Amino acid sequence: MSKFVIIDLEYHRSTLVDLNEEFFTWVYTEIRTNYNIEVLPTDDISYREFANIIVDEFAFFTPPEGISYLLYEDDEVAGMGALRNMNKNIGEITRMYIRPKHREKGLGKKLLQQLLKKGEEFGFSTIYLNTAPFMKSARRIYQSFGFIERDEYPGSELPDVMKPFWLFMEKEIIQ
Repeated sequence: MSKFVIIDLEYHRSTLVDLNEEFFTWVYTEIRTNYNIEVLPTDDISYREFANIIVDEFAFFTPPEGISYLLYEDDEVAGMGALRNMNKNIGEITRMYIRPKHREKGLGKKLLQQLLKKGEEFGFSTIYLNTAPFMKSARRIYQSFGFIERDEYPGSELPDVMKPFWLFMEKEIIQ
């Protein structure tokens, strides 16, 4: 059974560090393999140290500025995802990640649906997200929900070095 839990850093910090370390390890390994570029901020920082720094961003994903979730499946943390306010009418879905052992079970769709529902509740008219070409399953899910490719959007959290290799998408929300 799936359950969404709103992230509270006081209680979920270590879980969030673990998930972000997994996420960054996977993504940066794929980037290095596919594009032969390094994207960590410095050579002397580990993925775990980077994740420990970056999780503080989740403190800003609280209403009305956004929302962030841990997704549980049968009492086990299966993934995470966040929605942030980019401006009055535009939100961005970020940090969507489903752990490998929980993939191919429809959890990415459930998480995306939950984040889009919140975007509608927050009054966003457009939702942005970015993804990589190697994230084929994620792209199929986004497209099945009506996301279309677009040019890079302002305010993306993506490091500049990765932007030429990334895909940017948007979905209009009908209120």
